[in-house]
Amino acid sequence: MLMSTHRKRNVALSLIIPIVIILIVINFALEDWVKDQVNNRINALEGYSGSISDVDIHLWRGAYQIDHLILLKEKGGLKEPFLEITQIDLSIEWRALFNGKIVSEVDLYKPDVKFAKAQTGADSDWLGLLNSLVPFDINRFDVHDGKISYIDWSAEPNVNIYIKNLYSSITNISNVINKEQTLPSDIKISGTSIGGGKLSIDGKMNALTEIPNFDLALKLENADLTQFNNYFAEFAALNFRKGTLSIYGEAAALKGKVVGYVKPIATDIEFESLKKDNNILKTVWKSIASTFVALFENHQKDQFALRIPFEGQLNDPNQNVWAGFWSIFSNAFNQAFAKNVDGTINLNDVMEEN
Repeated sequence: MLMSTHRKRNVALSLIIPIVIILIVINFALEDWVKDQVNNRINALEGYSGSISDVDIHLWRGAYQIDHLILLKEKGGLKEPFLEITQIDLSIEWRALFNGKIVSEVDLYKPDVKFAKAQTGADSDWLGLLNSLVPFDINRFDVHDGKISYIDWSAEPNVNIYIKNLYSSITNISNVINKEQTLPSDIKISGTSIGGGKLSIDGKMNALTEIPNFDLALKLENADLTQFNNYFAEFAALNFRKGTLSIYGEAAALKGKVVGYVKPIATDIEFESLKKDNNILKTVWKSIASTFVALFENHQKDQFALRIPFEGQLNDPNQNVWAGFWSIFSNAFNQAFAKNVDGTINLNDVMEEN
């Protein structure tokens, strides 16, 4: 009896061990093949070059990881990579199997995107590249500790504004659940801007339509205004000695049309001394700007604010500049704008337009 049991165990081991060895060999072979395929797709992007350093396949959980993806613009871009991602984890979303769908989930770790005038990414389908790496439709997309920057090294002084510590989560992208909802996916984004401002974006969307539909609310609160001085010096010839900047906004889009507003609020503003500028035209402009802000800020709240509504086609909405200009006086002399989203925009506003 003992001999029989021992013999069965040996037979089992003789079957299992070769299978395990074969799976290990297949796993390593697949990793090299996938790495070559991904690098070929990267280098097929027109105007860009790049690579990944490694691929790790985990057959037991239906997943694979891509290490250190880098993408550079070949001509006219920055010396720094347009896109760099420390690690990409792509796997089957096992919970979705209970709803009868095979979909995937994607996690990006420390993605770093650098935009510039000559490096917007609009001339290449790099998002399509990321999507092509996944064998099934994406249902969850998360970003961990990301960074997005706008850089202009040609400006004097240099411009480099960014959002860091970026975390985002988009769920139910493939509408595995809540099938009857117009906007079935939840969006949550958080981060920290230059100047220590706290960013949060919350809302819902439908990514399955040809042009995504969404309903979003944005807050960027309590950023140090002086940290934006290089940007304001380049685009508005202004510098601040102190101040705090908050930005609030809402937007809803349906069938390619969008309605929304942006509401920047600056508090406790002080401009740099005019004596520091030897350019007489800039001195006159700064004097006009500082006087205008001093006259038309809400003195009770010590805040200068405006609210710019926009609507129209999603790719080129019309901004109501006059409404934005008159809102300055409303904040100054009527009632100070609340440092929060207004809660006045939703999908129904776009439905009325359609």
